[in-house]
Amino acid sequence: VLVTVGVLNNLETLAWLPWMVLASRVNGRKSIPLLAGTTAMAWLGGEPQVWAMAVILTFVAAKQRRSVAMGLILGVALVTPQLVPFLYWVAEGDRGPAAAAWVLRGAVTPADWAGVLAPVAVSPEGRMVYAESLFLGAPIVVCALLGVWRTKWVLAVPACLGLLATLPEMGGGGLFLGLTGGLVRYPSRFALVGLVILIPFVGRGADEWLEGRGRALAATVSSLSLVVCFWGSLPLRWWVAGIPSVLMLIAAVAPPRRWLRGGALVVGAAGMIVAAVPLLGLRANDQLQVSEPVWPEATDGSRLYSPTPAEDMMPWLSSGLESRRLWPVGYLNLSDG
Repeated sequence: VLVTVGVLNNLETLAWLPWMVLASRVNGRKSIPLLAGTTAMAWLGGEPQVWAMAVILTFVAAKQRRSVAMGLILGVALVTPQLVPFLYWVAEGDRGPAAAAWVLRGAVTPADWAGVLAPVAVSPEGRMVYAESLFLGAPIVVCALLGVWRTKWVLAVPACLGLLATLPEMGGGGLFLGLTGGLVRYPSRFALVGLVILIPFVGRGADEWLEGRGRALAATVSSLSLVVCFWGSLPLRWWVAGIPSVLMLIAAVAPPRRWLRGGALVVGAAGMIVAAVPLLGLRANDQLQVSEPVWPEATDGSRLYSPTPAEDMMPWLSSGLESRRLWPVGYLNLSDG
């Protein structure tokens, strides 16, 4: 999510997520119309992947799931006049079964899943990557699993989404196209949604962990994380994943001490934040300039952007973020096409 918020439709959709969650937790009859309205506005933000994350998070965090389901269904019904032609437009554009070569790019390999426990090395040259990072870290993963253990059925949802994200890399490209209709470009989108589903359970799992539970699970996940840290050469992974894993392992094998267990969680959360900072691509304004596009689709003519900025407009767009925000086109990252 962090790496894509510079794209305006992602950010505009994401802005409705907290309102959807709040609407789902309102008591009484007001919840359904409030949730329907916020769900519809989130869809009109224009990013189906982030919208799907918001819908699932809202359902998971709900107090009364029957009322929330009604509100979500009503919200979808409200945007049907836009949703139906949108799906046809996407299918007839650069997606759909006819665009299988593009649709199946950016899947998650089985080895990529190690990146949930420790940041993995840069992908091989020429391989399309959509999910630049899946990293959560051992402490967050342990708390998420402890939190979800009371409602184990939830684990089936991220498991199915994870399988969808990996199918094309396992020879299941045809099955992926059949299940999605070819409408979802970059299968790794499903991996992101699957991991996001686990986030609401981290708080409940942290309570379980601080009470002294989950020792075997913590020892297992921390040990696996350390194995991933040894695999390959990426110094950052020891700081953001290795140290939290060592602390988690010590806390798991030592007699329960709340301060030690809490320290492992704090260091793990800090490591996840530090690992995410490079994804933002922060740089000085004077470094925003015309450069060679980094995505193949920005150069091979398979996707059109309208209106295309004129050459004399590019220096102005490169002069600062404010000028780029003023440009009336959905994508902020115009330098990349």
